Amino acid sequence: KSTINTQLDIFSSPAQMMGKRESNHYEDPNAWHNKFYREVTSKVDEDIFKPLFSDGKANGKDGRPNAPIRIIFAMRVLKEG
Repeated sequence: KSTINTQLDIFSSPAQMMGKRESNHYEDPNAWHNKFYREVTSKVDEDIFKPLFSDGKANGKDGRPNAPIRIIFAMRVLKEG
């Protein structure tokens, strides 16, 4: 299950690396990407997809962690749109 909180630390915030105009657009709550995150990405219930993914311990081997299903689903919505 992916984390709900997307808060970045002070050294990895993308807004820190942008100019003022770009930073204002990035942080604007009415920008399309923030609306999409709020209305689509954050509302995906990952529990219904749990049977499709292994827990990483198949046959006693630890595998690579799964990508967050919320992100994969949101990318599919963007692709199909």
